[in-house]
Amino acid sequence: FKPEISAAVFAAEPPQLLKPIVTSQGVHLILVEEILKSELDGKLRSEIMSDLFTGWLKEQIGEVEVIKELEASSLSSKS
Repeated sequence: FKPEISAAVFAAEPPQLLKPIVTSQGVHLILVEEILKSELDGKLRSEIMSDLFTGWLKEQIGEVEVIKELEASSLSSKS
């Protein structure tokens, strides 16, 4: 939704018929019957947590510098 529409809808007190909202797409007439609280079910919560973790992990992998110290004995045995 356009910001002006979202702002008007969430500022409304149901039931309320909003004033006409003019945008580049035309005139919008909106009746707000009720506003429902969002619900986060277990599956959606798991998806969000997985996406956040995957993003965090990719970021960490991109920032990690891997250093492996070699012992002198392992270097001389390969010569």
